[in-house]
Amino acid sequence: MLDAGIYLAPSQFEAAFMSVAHTPKDIDRTISVAQAAFKNL
Repeated sequence: MLDAGIYLAPSQFEAAFMSVAHTPKDIDRTISVAQAAFKNL
């Protein structure tokens, strides 16, 4: 995900928060990148 420009929390104890700064396009892209990342596992 990092290679695709999606930066996640570095610790399992931190949470990923959404805010009003995130557009539906941002969220859709994050989901798409996550799906591709899981396919590569």
